[in-house]
Amino acid sequence: MADMRCWGCDQSEWHKMPGAHSQSMIQVCKKCGALCHDVDPSQESKWREFYRKDYKPTLNIAAIITASNKLQYIRKFLAEFLDGKKGLVCADVGAATGYVLNYLRGLGHKVTGAEWTLANRRFSEHFYGIPLTQELSDKRKYDFILMYHTLEHMVEPDKKLLKYTGMLTDGGRLMISTPMWLQNLEEQSGTQIMGGPERSTPQGSFDQLYHKNHINLFSKQALQNLFRKSGLTIVKDDLDCYGQTYLLRKGDIKPIEPEDWQEVSGILSSQRKALEAIFSQKYQDAVKAYPMFPEAWIALVFGVYGKDPERQADMLNDVPPKIRGGWRFLNAEAQWLARLERLDEALALLDRAMALRFQNESLFLSGEILTRMGKLPEANNRFAQVAAIHPHRWSEAYQWIVRNSVQQETWDEKGERAMRDIVFKKAVEGGAISLNEPEPVALPEAK
Repeated sequence: MADMRCWGCDQSEWHKMPGAHSQSMIQVCKKCGALCHDVDPSQESKWREFYRKDYKPTLNIAAIITASNKLQYIRKFLAEFLDGKKGLVCADVGAATGYVLNYLRGLGHKVTGAEWTLANRRFSEHFYGIPLTQELSDKRKYDFILMYHTLEHMVEPDKKLLKYTGMLTDGGRLMISTPMWLQNLEEQSGTQIMGGPERSTPQGSFDQLYHKNHINLFSKQALQNLFRKSGLTIVKDDLDCYGQTYLLRKGDIKPIEPEDWQEVSGILSSQRKALEAIFSQKYQDAVKAYPMFPEAWIALVFGVYGKDPERQADMLNDVPPKIRGGWRFLNAEAQWLARLERLDEALALLDRAMALRFQNESLFLSGEILTRMGKLPEANNRFAQVAAIHPHRWSEAYQWIVRNSVQQETWDEKGERAMRDIVFKKAVEGGAISLNEPEPVALPEAK
C-alpha cells in the first residue's frame, strides 16, 4: 500500500511510530505535523460497513444518558446563535440517535440527518420519528450543519469538510466538535484513564486515548489548519468542554500553519512515560513526564498528600493554572473542600466546573452540599434536575428530595412560629419574661 495522502498539507512524508499503538500504526506528517492512524482511503467502504453494523450493534440506557449529557453542552454552545431564529434548515452529520435533531425540531426548525450506525438510525426513526439517511443529500442548501464528534472518524476529512462547507447557505453556520489531542492527557469522554478493563495497563490506556477508530488525531492547530484549508472562519469556540468545539462560517481559504512534527512525536512519547508512571502509582514522576495530566495531579494532591495540609497547599500552588482551572480538577478540589466542611468554597468550585462541562455527579454533589448548608429548596431543585436527566439516579435523587421536603415547615407552621415569636417578644418587652440570668438562691442546709 502506498503512503496515504496527508489531509493537512496533501504530502506523503510520514514519520511512523511502530509500537506506539498495539492495534494500529500511528504516524506524524513531517511537513505539517498532522497526526493520524495509517489507513487506506480505498478501503473506505469497509469502514462504512463496520460503522453500519459492528460499531454499536445495539443501544442501551447508557447511550441515552450520554446523549442527554451531551445535549446540555450543545444547547449552551448554540444558545446565542439560535436565539430568536425559526425555520432554519438544519442537518446533523453523524446524527447518532437523532437527539440533537429532535431538540432543534422542538425549537421550530426543519431537520434532517445522516448516520451510518443502523441501531442509531432505527432508534431515531421509531422513537423520535426522524428518519435518517446514510449520507447527507447535496441537492439542497442548509442554514446549519452539525458535525459533533464525527470528523475524527472520517477518511480524508479535508474532502469531507469541503463538501459540507459547499452545502451551507451564504449565511449558514457549521458546528464541529472533536476530541483535542496533544493537550491535556485525559480521556475526554469523561471516564478515568485507569478505569475499566480496557485501560488496565499503560498500553491499554494509550490505545484508548488514541483509539484506532479515531483515524484523525486532531490537535488544536491541526483542526484549525483544516478549517483554513476548507475556507472556514471561526465565529465561536469552546476548548474546555468535551474536546474542542467551533461554530464556523464560510470565509476565505488561507495557508495552513504547520506544527513541528518532532515536537508532536515527543509529546506522544512523554504521554506514554506519564501513563507508565501513573499505573505504577508514581504520581510525581507522572506529572514530571507530562505536566498537563489532570488525573496524576489529582492523585498526588488529594491522595498522596491528602493528610498533609501544608504540603498539600504547596502542591496546589504547583498545579498548572490550566489544569487547576479545568473541570476535572475543580470537581476533585470541591470534593476535598466539602470533606473539610468548607462548603461555600466547595459549592463555588462545583458551579465553575459545571459552567465548563456539565456533569450529573457535580450536580448531585452540589445538592448534597446545599442540604448540609440548610438551603433545602435550592438542593431539591438540583436533585430534581439530576432525576430528570439521569434515570439511574432517579430513586437516590428523590430520596434526598423527600427527606429535605419533610424537614421544611408548612405555611401554617411558619405562621404559628411567627405568632409565637411575636408574643414572646412582647412578653420580654413588657417585663413578663426576663432574659437575664437569675440570681443564685442559697439552699437550706440539710438536717
